[in-house]
Amino acid sequence: MKPSGISRGILGDEHPLIKAALEELVSLRREQAGINKEHAEIALKKAQIDQKIETVGHALQILQKVYEQPKAEHTFEELFPDPPDLGVTDQVRRVLRIHHPAYLTPTAVRDELEMRGTSLKQKGYDNPMALIHQILRRLEAQDEVMSTSTDSGKAYKSKLKARLPNTTYLTDPDPVPEAGYGPKKRDEK
Repeated sequence: MKPSGISRGILGDEHPLIKAALEELVSLRREQAGINKEHAEIALKKAQIDQKIETVGHALQILQKVYEQPKAEHTFEELFPDPPDLGVTDQVRRVLRIHHPAYLTPTAVRDELEMRGTSLKQKGYDNPMALIHQILRRLEAQDEVMSTSTDSGKAYKSKLKARLPNTTYLTDPDPVPEAGYGPKKRDEK
């Protein structure tokens, strides 16, 4: 078999160097054809594997949505962060409701308020503890909280636990707002 397009020049087809070169050329072309065939087979196999990966990935996404355990429980704070304009009394109510049924001392209420980003000193209150004590006594007088005596003094807890905000305003034209949350009626102070 003679490769076409090769100039043999002076030596001719029968020269041993030309014969060896032609044989090597034929051998390399056969090897190249084999490699090309193997490459095509590998490309086909890769495409099949890619398709399997895509199929398994899609099935995995669906199954993760169905079977993976969701976060154990979202906290009230994660679902409903404090509105930025919430007053101190409403913040104290919220802290007590979130920690219901636990009793909190006034110091624990202050610490919780600070942890939640409310610094009463930065708001201009010279004596934050006096303010918290006053709010807690007023809430107790309004029968919103109850108190108990502890070794470290009085502790308070809300009579109501935290719950999802009232969303009846979406369907009810005249909703009754929860204490401290939602729109106030005209006759309320």
